Amino acid sequence: MISVLLGSLSAAGFGAADFLGGLAAKRLMAMLVTAFAALAGAVALLVASPIDGGVWHPETTVVGLVTGVTSCLGIWLLYSAYARGPMTTLAPVVAIVSTVVPMSAGLLSGETFSPLGWVALLTGLVAVGLVSRPRADERTRAHRVDIAKAAVAGAFLGVLYISLDSAPLDAGLTPLTANRISCTVVAFAVAGVLAWRARAGMSDGRCGGASPDVASIGASSRGAVIADGAVLTAVPVAVGIRRRMVVGVAIAIAGASGLLDATANTLFLAGLGFGDLSVLSVVSGFYPAVTIVLALLFLGERPSRLQTAGIVLALVAMLGMSLA
Repeated sequence: MISVLLGSLSAAGFGAADFLGGLAAKRLMAMLVTAFAALAGAVALLVASPIDGGVWHPETTVVGLVTGVTSCLGIWLLYSAYARGPMTTLAPVVAIVSTVVPMSAGLLSGETFSPLGWVALLTGLVAVGLVSRPRADERTRAHRVDIAKAAVAGAFLGVLYISLDSAPLDAGLTPLTANRISCTVVAFAVAGVLAWRARAGMSDGRCGGASPDVASIGASSRGAVIADGAVLTAVPVAVGIRRRMVVGVAIAIAGASGLLDATANTLFLAGLGFGDLSVLSVVSGFYPAVTIVLALLFLGERPSRLQTAGIVLALVAMLGMSLA
């Protein structure tokens, strides 16, 4: 019973973290959102690791640092997709791919795959096809590039799950802590380069040097750039204050996302001490439902009937793959 409770809480944390990260990315460069989320998670995990009693093994620490780079790319792609596309239709894509990758790795390592697993895998593929169906309403239309980003993000996150699963039991939170530290460094470095390029391009009187995803905040804020390439530049005082308030709120939301993600991971690992991995995987695997519900409530996303059917099938597929 305790393991089910902890698994449910971790699912709520994962789903809410993804939603908040995507929400922040609608207001701030996705790489900066990734950086601040990773920083908040790293700080929280550094505090929790001594309490957890995890042992810093050299090999798992190195693996954690290396996978931090792939995790950084995965989280960035996830937030970048959520910044423009509908979370209700993209969240199932991320969840299914991030589950299929560890399952495929298990198959390659000699693990068996039950008939239920194959049925769940096929169901997941059908679900991805349904949620990807275009419709006229732009709020629920998933562009191909965003679907591709979500799929690749899921693959990178699947690599993280593989590395965490292979870590020694006494390592505790240390591999994830190393992962978040590495992700923080990489994300801030890349965000700094993008900001420098954007400023350099604008100083030349052009925007060609900025990120392809750069978009202006509006005609009244000449010289300010927001969305997937947001940087602070010289703007009128009133606009600059409003701009900084928007950025400040987005950073706070990104930090909350990172804290929720770190908390969810901690709850999941704690649940392993009270129950089986199979039980926890089933319960926590429903985290996309949380993201979807939040997007429905706060962003007004309304998927079509086919997309709704795809979302339901995706959750069924997640359940099947967890039980396989």
